[in-house]
Amino acid sequence: MAKVERRISDSSFLSLLKSFIKAPISIETVNGKWRIEASRCGTPQGGVISPLLANIYLNDFCLKIHEKTPCKIVTYADDFVVLHKQTYTQEQLDWIAQQLSDEGLKLNQSKTHCVDMGKLMNEFDFLGFNFQRITGLIKGTSYIKIQASKGSSDLESTNLCHTSESWYPVTFYRKKQRH
Repeated sequence: MAKVERRISDSSFLSLLKSFIKAPISIETVNGKWRIEASRCGTPQGGVISPLLANIYLNDFCLKIHEKTPCKIVTYADDFVVLHKQTYTQEQLDWIAQQLSDEGLKLNQSKTHCVDMGKLMNEFDFLGFNFQRITGLIKGTSYIKIQASKGSSDLESTNLCHTSESWYPVTFYRKKQRH
């Protein structure tokens, strides 16, 4: 809570926040019934307060990535992607995990992937979009295609712009408008 209290000074809000964190959670048992348990630490993923807490706790981590590495970081609530122009070494991956641990956070190993986007057909999903390196129309070129993830079916393709100043020409997709 000390990290939160450094950023938020409203005592009423802090009291409400503490209530959220201490609130009991319901857990489904093996036989399909539900039981109530005390929260051991933090807030459940997907909880209404989770994005605020994630932003506060990830802020210092983002600053470390920016100041101490050549990497770029993209965050949204409790999701993030660390971008680097070279393949990560195990030492770098361990450093990232240690920095998160120092912030009181832990990587979800089942959702953590290291992808070399310099290789054709490599891909990853982030925030409902799939990023994939594919062959370009001009011989010897490739680009990163951005499209809806397999689970996001209500997106349609729209070519926006391809500028020579961007790192990669990309195809963007937008949500279909419902009528």
